[in-house]
Amino acid sequence: MKFIPFRQRYPDIADRETRSVTLFASNEWRLLPGTYGFVESFCIDDTCDCRKVMIAVVLDSAQSEVVATIGYGWESAVFYTEWMYGDEESGAMLSGSYLELGAEQSRYSNAWLNLWEKLILPDEKYRERIRRHYAMFKARP
Repeated sequence: MKFIPFRQRYPDIADRETRSVTLFASNEWRLLPGTYGFVESFCIDDTCDCRKVMIAVVLDSAQSEVVATIGYGWESAVFYTEWMYGDEESGAMLSGSYLELGAEQSRYSNAWLNLWEKLILPDEKYRERIRRHYAMFKARP
């Protein structure tokens, strides 16, 4: 599966709706200070309905420095097990949040995953936004 940033198809919406967080020098996550964006990418395969997003956590000032790549699948493990042709281990991994295997990571990736799960993901409106962006992305060829 090839993923591309939501921004490539919807730059104006991405400018308004990309989630970000600003961390100060002293923070509970022990992460470097700065403003970081959570850049959404979705699968471009028209036949795929994976219902997942890849989130590149990037330092806003650089937009190229990826400090973590988080995968998030909003469906159940049963859904992903069926999607993975009965592979229960992969199905369980794809449901929820995880660090994307083979994607760009840093020594801070686990801390970013923890921040994502504790601070960002609990926001139901943001989860709805991700699902809306996915539907928009998949509807446009």
